[in-house]
Amino acid sequence: MDEVEELRARVAHLTAEVAELRQRVAALERHGSVEPIEPRPERLESRVGLTLVNRIGAITLAVGIIFFFKYAVDNRWIGATGRVILGMIAGLALVAAGDWLRRRGESAFSQGVCGCGLAILFVSLYAAFAYYHLLSQPMTFVSMVAGCAFAVALSFRFHSQGIAFLALIGGLSTPLLIAPHPEHVWLCFLYLMLIDAAGLWIALRKKWAAIVPMDALWAIIATAILLPREPAVLSTFALALAFVHFTAAYALRMRITLYETVYATAHGCLLTACIRELYRWAFRYADPAARSSFLSESVSVLLAVYALLMITAGVARRLALDRVIGLVLIGVVVFKLYLYDVWLLTRFYRISAFVGLGILLLAASYVYSRYRDKLEVLWSSEPER
Repeated sequence: MDEVEELRARVAHLTAEVAELRQRVAALERHGSVEPIEPRPERLESRVGLTLVNRIGAITLAVGIIFFFKYAVDNRWIGATGRVILGMIAGLALVAAGDWLRRRGESAFSQGVCGCGLAILFVSLYAAFAYYHLLSQPMTFVSMVAGCAFAVALSFRFHSQGIAFLALIGGLSTPLLIAPHPEHVWLCFLYLMLIDAAGLWIALRKKWAAIVPMDALWAIIATAILLPREPAVLSTFALALAFVHFTAAYALRMRITLYETVYATAHGCLLTACIRELYRWAFRYADPAARSSFLSESVSVLLAVYALLMITAGVARRLALDRVIGLVLIGVVVFKLYLYDVWLLTRFYRISAFVGLGILLLAASYVYSRYRDKLEVLWSSEPER
């Protein structure tokens, strides 16, 4: 009996210790001090056979339903209001079916069905405004934003990064679809900034790092399409995005994966603003006859200088991420130089591009050579952030 009591006491003691350790780990995860354990990655066959085929199937089904509605319209089976109502019903039915499948454990399949339903809902709302004139512009804007918020809520419920990205794409595309008045330029600017901030919040909340660069890229594309005659707005928007992402990266510096993604996205936004301003300057001051060659060479030099600065900063700050960004940019410059610039630049710009970029690339390699011993010590130590 004494042995049994002793074993029970030991089990109780171990149980208490495990509970305390779990509480400590949970507290550390809430404060971002540790990364949660990642699940075992799926096999390639599973990703292709289940996830990819499921997504393609969902898109194909949505397109098929759209074709069916077009066929019904051509044959005058249903009126405009009936078409929109049927589309809304079909979209909500697919969302409900996806949720039912989720509860039965069909996670990946349910996400595809739900995404298909959301796509049909967005298409129905847009058709009610653009083709059938059943909704006013303000009502369409409010409805589509509400639909995006609904999609974000579903992404949390389904734990689906794909549904969250669909929601953000819908939100960023809304101004493009409803064609706001030119006087509302700055309202669109603020709206797109809010959507990008929402994407950052979702990525932080759910640790979905892949959302960050796609969200920022789509926001920049939407701004360029929406405001083609306002070149200063795109530069300002890209700079604002860079500031937001640099600030977020600083706040996330303890969460390695999110930090790296947000930090790299911030540099991408900053480069976009610089390239856009370079284009504005060239179209204003450069000789029209040589403008194309000048722009191409200038972009290459800009990327090479930025790469050199990132490599130097990476060595000085002992940050591998800065050096990786610099090396990636060097790869882009070399690719552009040998596959694009060499064929399209005029003789003067071709010579100056190769000479100037050659000097910059040698300077980058000198940084690595000069501080090789320091880098070898860093590489042999623990992985850097």
